[in-house]
Amino acid sequence: MLPISPVIQELRDQSECYSDRIAFIQGQRVYTYNSLWRSVDRFASRLRSFGIHKGEVVLFCPYNSTETVLLYLALWQIAAVPCPLMDPESFFRYGITPKAIVVHDIRLNLIRNLQDWEVHELEQDSLPRLKIFVNKNDQSIEPDDETFIWISSSGTTHSPKVISLSHRGTLFNIQANTKSLELSQEDTTLLILPLAYSYGLIGQFLSHLYAGAKIVTPVTNGSLRTNFSQIPLIPSLIEKEKITTLFSVPVMIRTLNSIFLHLPPITKQFSQLRLLTIGGGMIDSFNLERILENISKTSIAVTYGLCEAGPRVSTCFVHETQPHRQSVGRPIEGVSVNIVDDYGNELPNGQEGEVVVTSPSVMKGYILNGTNNHCFIPEMKIDTGDLGKLSEEGFLYILGRKEQALLIDGLRVMPNQIQNILYRHPDVLHVFVRNGLSLLVIPQPQKSIQIEDVFYLLAKEYSSSAKLFTIEVSHQSPANGFIKS
Repeated sequence: MLPISPVIQELRDQSECYSDRIAFIQGQRVYTYNSLWRSVDRFASRLRSFGIHKGEVVLFCPYNSTETVLLYLALWQIAAVPCPLMDPESFFRYGITPKAIVVHDIRLNLIRNLQDWEVHELEQDSLPRLKIFVNKNDQSIEPDDETFIWISSSGTTHSPKVISLSHRGTLFNIQANTKSLELSQEDTTLLILPLAYSYGLIGQFLSHLYAGAKIVTPVTNGSLRTNFSQIPLIPSLIEKEKITTLFSVPVMIRTLNSIFLHLPPITKQFSQLRLLTIGGGMIDSFNLERILENISKTSIAVTYGLCEAGPRVSTCFVHETQPHRQSVGRPIEGVSVNIVDDYGNELPNGQEGEVVVTSPSVMKGYILNGTNNHCFIPEMKIDTGDLGKLSEEGFLYILGRKEQALLIDGLRVMPNQIQNILYRHPDVLHVFVRNGLSLLVIPQPQKSIQIEDVFYLLAKEYSSSAKLFTIEVSHQSPANGFIKS
């Protein structure tokens, strides 16, 4: 019997109950569960013919496309290890050589110095051509049989790292997340989040596939990141495709709120949208309240997770937890959370400390950019580095990162507290906080913000201490060195 990822085996077993239902749509490309798995089988057979087998690492530059979906599933079908990276050359800088690299024609300029590798072209179901560079020699690092994926963290609060997740842990997280959000085969989800990261890939795509739902993703322009040009299309897409679930990050919520200012009431347009999740970073209270007003009939779930935890940790259904709207909810089934002091001693509810997560989906370890000093037990427990506290009822509150606390007039201030102040301005898209009191403010597209307006908001909170801040307003996001939300 040919090897197969246990996750894929479970997904295929589940899909036997709804083989004729639509699984995935992008533009004119429509796959039922039956036709999807047939395409995956053909794709997997071609990959084997190119010399790619169980346990071999395959590097690729993903974007939200049909071919990326088939590539992921086909690699898991042959029990290979996908490694989606936005910067594939970083692998080589660390002296790690994969078995193969898969590149879309439009991204050939990202890969250099592969003259000695075998090159194959793969055309699948009339999709754009993929070039597959296969290493004639052995790969330089061997994952064990339990490795499901090497995936990059999003770098929301620190430099991105490449993380190893297991089959067993990932399947647990998919099942627990699906149950927590009550996903079912009656759902249709709109996939805007990038498939390069665990929130979009595991939290949304694989969880909906496991549930037997329909997954709709807009035709992409080739962007690896969330395609913000698609956000204005969300209301019409929800109407057209009868979308029931939408997964988002805070910047999407801020953009939607800005769009809603200039639209007529859209409550009816969202009448079929039963669930909106907000994750991938901390949502400020101002924009949370605005989205609650804008789509008042939709259940909103604020989620907390991190790639190192597999990723989902907790879920807060905002409408049902009025006193705890600023929390990230209670841990999902099978996951527990504790708060500890600097010496690892557990703290009582209400006291602030480091968030420690116990979960079967905790990572196996870091591959790139990680540190062995980060305290974790593979597939069991991890010290997250997040500051938080638990309420008496067990609701988790995230305060920020331990190492990012700032001092203003002798008081500890977390970067998200500064960001929350500025997000009250409806034209603010992003606020980046450099270590220190240097702020970069990114306006909404086609909007402008005056530095005087930023100082005014800060002065209302910090009085004369507002002059301590250095402020830049720009439509260009920084490459690095900033804390973002």
